[in-house]
Amino acid sequence: MILIFLFGAIILLALGIYGYVRYKRVSYNNYSKLSFPIEKTTHNFSIQHANLNDINSIRNLALEIWPKTYAETYSPQQVIYMLNKWFSEASLQRQMTIGHQYHIINAGNQSIGFASYSEVAPSVYKLHKIYILPAYQGLGAGKFTMDKIIAELTAKKAAALTLNVNQYNPAKAFYEQLGFTVAKTEFSEVGNGYFINDFVMELKLSQQAPIPQSQSILRSL
Repeated sequence: MILIFLFGAIILLALGIYGYVRYKRVSYNNYSKLSFPIEKTTHNFSIQHANLNDINSIRNLALEIWPKTYAETYSPQQVIYMLNKWFSEASLQRQMTIGHQYHIINAGNQSIGFASYSEVAPSVYKLHKIYILPAYQGLGAGKFTMDKIIAELTAKKAAALTLNVNQYNPAKAFYEQLGFTVAKTEFSEVGNGYFINDFVMELKLSQQAPIPQSQSILRSL
């Protein structure tokens, strides 16, 4: 009788372990799908070159996206400071004037984000910004935009594209899937006693190209 009881207990224990392992495997697979946002495009995305007439649209998008994107990375005071520093009307106008090429990202007729880049050394370009409304993140808009920008720069015979990403920003994995690698780390002051810790990442587009030694000055633009 005791042997029958023990045998039954062993069977129940084995079934419980099997069910737990199966649950964890399904949970892990679902988590992996959520962790890496490169997915096929499910919307009618397009990008357009922006100009001075689009500054208000870019600024409004930044004011909506930035506080949500960096809520867990920077203090509210630092987010407000950086928004005012980099996305004021005067700052955006200056950026465009000195050669930052802005793009507005659309889903159908709705503007959902923006991106910008500029040449920082001969044949070396820097992606200064790429931001998508939270509701459209993970749907392919980011990859669509990066593919378009990379194609645009390849046509310009660019040698490399660099970018800065905060060391705690999960977007680093997104850039790695696009082929970017970490070239160095960068700790810089953005003003008013605020600092940021970034990875400087690089994507080789053609021949070997050095990364400019000082990119932190570009943050003031």
